[in-house]
Amino acid sequence: MGLAENQLSFDLLESWMALNPEAAAFKNPEGESVFRQLALFQDYHGLPEFKNAMAQFMSEIRGNKVDFDADNLVLTAGSTSANETLIFCLANPGDAFLLPTPYYPGFDRDLKWRTGAEIVPIQCFSSNNFRITESALEDAYKEAQKRKLKVKGVLVTNPSNPAMEVLSELKDKTDDVWERVHIVYSLSKDLGLPGFRVGALYSNDKMVVSAATKMSSFGLISSQTQYLLAAMLSDKKFTKKYLSENQKRLKERHEMLVAGLREAGIECLESNAGLFCWVDMRHLLSSNTFEAEMELWKKIVYQVGLNISAGSSCHCTEPGWFRLCFADMSEETLGLAMKRISSFVASEQPVTTGTTSPRNSNKSSRRKGFTKWVLRLSQNNDQKMKFLSDKVTNNSHGQDSSYFLGWQEYEKNPYDEIKNPKGIIQMGLAENQLSFDLLESWMALNPEAAAFQNPEGESVFRQLALFQDYHGLPEFKNAMAQFMSEIRGNKFTKKYLSENQKRLKERHEMLVAGLREAGIECLESNAGLFCWVDMRHLLSSNTFEAEMELWKKIVYQVGLNISPGSSCHCTEPGWFRLCFANMSEETLALALKRISSFVASEQPASTGTTSPRTSNKSSKRKGFTKWVFRLSQNNDRNRER
Repeated sequence: MGLAENQLSFDLLESWMALNPEAAAFKNPEGESVFRQLALFQDYHGLPEFKNAMAQFMSEIRGNKVDFDADNLVLTAGSTSANETLIFCLANPGDAFLLPTPYYPGFDRDLKWRTGAEIVPIQCFSSNNFRITESALEDAYKEAQKRKLKVKGVLVTNPSNPAMEVLSELKDKTDDVWERVHIVYSLSKDLGLPGFRVGALYSNDKMVVSAATKMSSFGLISSQTQYLLAAMLSDKKFTKKYLSENQKRLKERHEMLVAGLREAGIECLESNAGLFCWVDMRHLLSSNTFEAEMELWKKIVYQVGLNISAGSSCHCTEPGWFRLCFADMSEETLGLAMKRISSFVASEQPVTTGTTSPRNSNKSSRRKGFTKWVLRLSQNNDQKMKFLSDKVTNNSHGQDSSYFLGWQEYEKNPYDEIKNPKGIIQMGLAENQLSFDLLESWMALNPEAAAFQNPEGESVFRQLALFQDYHGLPEFKNAMAQFMSEIRGNKFTKKYLSENQKRLKERHEMLVAGLREAGIECLESNAGLFCWVDMRHLLSSNTFEAEMELWKKIVYQVGLNISPGSSCHCTEPGWFRLCFANMSEETLALALKRISSFVASEQPASTGTTSPRTSNKSSKRKGFTKWVFRLSQNNDRNRER
């Protein structure tokens, strides 16, 4: 009776599902509906069958050289959520992480925006293919010390995004080291499902797993998605075929891009993984500055019609490097992109950039860029900014970066072979569409998992699986807004709302009447899935300790899980929350019978006339002291880490 859940009208939802099979087919292998199980509250730990399948898949894509324990896996809504959760777990505001440059522009948002953590770059250079060196690590650490920042770790993307450098394995494999290695993973790249928002945090540190699991409630994966992917990833014949074929297609597409660029006189950093290439266009710069890089980037976006990511948006230490994606388009579109680049290079006159030190030039360029940014910011509406938080008004989320501006331009003028052949081709999106036919074939062979189809019976799986706008699907938002306003006029929603309201009222009246017969009153209410119940007369004293004694009796002796008022920060002891809509009528009747028997066996005690406020304060002070004492008994070394 502690779960605020409504199961009273599931038959109406299930009837609608039966009449609208194109919406979803939530059935198990035996053809039985699992809609009810999936639609109810789920354990924050995730569906066991999905976690097991995910752990096995993570091992499979690593050649089964590493085993992953599903108990050490924390599920999150994409790797963005996993990254932030990990930072929250490891760092306090003002602590720092070392990141090798160039790095993914989104990290400025994911790691810093809400956590208050800082990023100290490990400066890497083209002279050694942007590899991390011991001296570069040492320099970054000294920089953090100079800024009085406590370094809590080094974050490495493997393979590197955007440089696509693959790190060799860790040489030190002792348990003590592995306990400090935390892995963030998602299905966005390996399975090409960024729209499904499936990520995970893996750690051998039980304290990190415990804390991250609690925090994952802010970004859970829907149980429907977990159910579908559990079936998909458990099909080993399919996953083996998918991984093999996908790797082959990525390799062929990568070779096509590298060859096309080479014909145009452009080289790429050597790589053997990923969905994009780190491309060297320094010879096309008018000068060895980031201003010149932005000039070139604007030409490529506005004149050539290609959205690519400028190296400066990735905090690259040298101007003239760009990230080009190749797995989010057809082979024909990539061929056209190569043709456009080739024509552009032929029309440009390469300029010598001189021998100016990249480090000195970068510092000057960045300083100018920062000054311009501050000037633009100061011209904003100061009055409006006063009503916004620092997180919203500053540039810590990186939205002013060319990385995101390129996306905006693409959305204004997207390439379409027929409708807009001169539009911008999206090469700034690290998305894999090369093996969707395999995924769609699996879906066709497994209709019980899900039926992603529109009313015309056409598959929309591809659209849903790709990157989605953060604002959400417009059709869903419109339907949600209409539903919330109860003016939708839909036959199903009208019937559902009316019948559900009727059932809630009847069940509420049943609970109130049953409690009243037992001598217990409820706070008067006319909405919701629970009642606020007054059991003060059953307390042995007017304290929160007495409330907890009564709660324990009701839970352990009576066999009812209810919520004590103190857990809801109630100012008076003796109030409890009882839910009634998450069970059958027969189960509620049994609960009321148990309560009645319990009250009859109890001798109501006078709680005296002690002021509830005074008593509460004393009680809470004692409880707080006990809690602080328990906390101080934890392992100080673990807490510091």
